[in-house]
Amino acid sequence: MSLKKYFQDVKSELKRVTWPSFDEVNRAAGAVLGLFLIVGIYVAVIDWIMILIWKVFHLGPYKTFNTTTPSTSTTPLTNTGSSTGTSTP
Repeated sequence: MSLKKYFQDVKSELKRVTWPSFDEVNRAAGAVLGLFLIVGIYVAVIDWIMILIWKVFHLGPYKTFNTTTPSTSTTPLTNTGSSTGTSTP
């Protein structure tokens, strides 16, 4: 099959295609966006409920810690390395 024959076949097939109207495309796009919004809200609500459950039972990374007491260490951090800051080429 030659390249010319291939493109002639493609052209003839595209002439037989029934393309959707502008209104049909808009309705389909609206349905997809609406479904996307509904599923997104559903997933967000389920996620929120799961986080609440994890917090109630103190599970996973949502475990709360007592952060009201200050740190007992008041000594400043110092560099005790013996490096002079110079290097040899």
